[in-house]
Amino acid sequence: MRRSMIKFETDSPLELAEMVAQANLQLGDGKKFRRPRAKPSKDPCARVAQRVKVIGGSAEMMEAIARELTDELGDFGIEDVRRVLAVLGKGDPEEMMVKLRDSSLVYEVGEGRYRVT
Repeated sequence: MRRSMIKFETDSPLELAEMVAQANLQLGDGKKFRRPRAKPSKDPCARVAQRVKVIGGSAEMMEAIARELTDELGDFGIEDVRRVLAVLGKGDPEEMMVKLRDSSLVYEVGEGRYRVT
């Protein structure tokens, strides 16, 4: 008897039916089953949150959020940080900005707009 591997889990019967149909099509052609990739978000703050959610410590996450926001937007403000932290369900954006400024990780390029040093 062979062990089975879980390739997909869902509570939605529609998603289940779609994935079973895709698996049957792929297996019928002799191809290995591949789960379709999720489409990247159009919201830059959501993309930043997706990339930094795996980072452990709060100091590392703060720095990564600032770097990613600078890469995505060029410069960022407190509202951008607030949106990223809301997606992650973590932290206080005002406190984070104070720590970033105090540690000289970011500098102000305009009124309320920041970049990574």
